[in-house]
Amino acid sequence: MKLEKILINQSRLVALAGAFLAILLSGDASAGQKIARVWVNGVEDGVLLPGVPAVLEMAFYDTDPATGERVILSDFIPFHMKMMHLVAVRSDLTTFSHFHPYYDGMSGEFQIPLHFPVRNKDNQSAETAFMGGGRYELFMEVKSEAHGMLEFRHALEVSGNASERKEPPLRPDTDGRLVQYFSGEGEPAGPGAPLRVQMTTSQLPACGGVLVKFHFNVEEKLDAEKPYGSPEGLEKWMMMGGHSIVMSQSGRDEDERFFAHLHAEFPESGGAYELSQFNRGAMAAGVYKIWLQIKKQGRVMTFPFVFDFAALPASDCLEENTQREEP
Repeated sequence: MKLEKILINQSRLVALAGAFLAILLSGDASAGQKIARVWVNGVEDGVLLPGVPAVLEMAFYDTDPATGERVILSDFIPFHMKMMHLVAVRSDLTTFSHFHPYYDGMSGEFQIPLHFPVRNKDNQSAETAFMGGGRYELFMEVKSEAHGMLEFRHALEVSGNASERKEPPLRPDTDGRLVQYFSGEGEPAGPGAPLRVQMTTSQLPACGGVLVKFHFNVEEKLDAEKPYGSPEGLEKWMMMGGHSIVMSQSGRDEDERFFAHLHAEFPESGGAYELSQFNRGAMAAGVYKIWLQIKKQGRVMTFPFVFDFAALPASDCLEENTQREEP
């Protein structure tokens, strides 16, 4: 009599768990018939001046199924310590900012001052968010009690000519790592600078998709005569060890662009961060840019990487996750 035993590969089980978790956290991410309205200094879809102080306001609307009228959404609750996470990039992805507009529960609207000095380091990038002309893309994430997580996308014009350029992907070293150097304040620098950040990716095919992992290692040179080692002064930022935004270079506008907001646990030791995205096909092969954000000695630092991505196919749900054994 034959004994049939099903053995599930542990790594694939982890990938499936990641897929299930992604579904639970996604909420009504597409926003459906919901829309965003954006005002610049009180003018809807107004034009910003590069680097000039301004006020950006936002509100989100749903459609009343009974009347067909627009009604403002106002049942927002915090997630990761903020009422909204707003990411702004120029359409060529050469600029990036991540800040958190303030919520007015009476009006249901959000507001953030731009290009003003701020004391709150969580909003430090609002000081320099729109310093050059061109078309910018806004990605606004909020959490509604009724609808769960919602993501809205909107274009914003900044006056002035912009010569857009696509950054080439970084070339990996002999060990397959992408390596970049940064100053002690987190600004891009050359080899030998105080901070060295290494990035690799891995993919784990599973039933229904592929678990894509982004691995970062942040190292610090505390003495010019000594090698790189564990960084000092790492802190959690908004409940997490690190935050990361992944976007595709491809896409004619913000609606066609791949966008993902990922999170990493705080490193148990050293400066190793791991972020995951379960890819069901939306993250196609191509060139992407990822921004890793961590907090170090009270300052939020952003480490950008442009990379080539070769998407792997999902595994066969029956054949590759099942193995038969003879007695």
